[in-house]
Amino acid sequence: MPIPIDESAAATLISRLRLQERALGRFAWLYGLVGLAATALWTRSAPARTGWVADVVIAGIALLFLAAFLITAARVRQVRMPVGLGLHGRPPGFSAADRPTLYAGAVFLLCLAGTAGQATEYGAAAGMAALAALIIARPRRVTLHHDRLSVRRLRRVDIAWSWLTGVVWTPEYPRELHLALTRPDGREDVLRVRVDPLEVEPGFLAYLIEHYRTVPHDRTAIGTSAELARRLAAYPSAA
Repeated sequence: MPIPIDESAAATLISRLRLQERALGRFAWLYGLVGLAATALWTRSAPARTGWVADVVIAGIALLFLAAFLITAARVRQVRMPVGLGLHGRPPGFSAADRPTLYAGAVFLLCLAGTAGQATEYGAAAGMAALAALIIARPRRVTLHHDRLSVRRLRRVDIAWSWLTGVVWTPEYPRELHLALTRPDGREDVLRVRVDPLEVEPGFLAYLIEHYRTVPHDRTAIGTSAELARRLAAYPSAA
């Protein structure tokens, strides 16, 4: 059955989900950097403590801050889209981003980065910190704009709607969107996008992309609460 939601409710959801995502990023930085400082202090205050005891203490510190972040994230995430949708909007588009649990990985990486105690370990620590920063600052994202579809992973790929010739998603693991493309030079390609890490129902995301591919005149309304309400009402939820 369709998902009932009016325009004002859709606008509220878009706004609150955007604020919620920013809050989760800030808490990931907070717990991650404090955890980094804690593991660094332990490593430097007890250089002679090696072996499994030191490893257990470091792992305990990291898990403590990881658990603290997850508890905070559970309290922060008070807003949910209706059944059948985990999509949030960011004008001028609709955007599906990483699940907050992936921020937890960034917290853990920052905690481990603090364990570098020798010059030979600083490179690995810097790499872990850089990866954590990338997870928090540039989460994976699929965004629908009026003129294009953007897929951001380590780098962003912009796909003009005119290039898109078909959309399929595979329900079995690993769940993926298969976007069939015909580029301006005539080259055909299939872009595979993992959807499990994204905060969205794969079927709804596939429905949205296919709808805008085949109904060009609706693309101008992408990013508005009225359009989100229309698409929710038109989508046959599995519920």
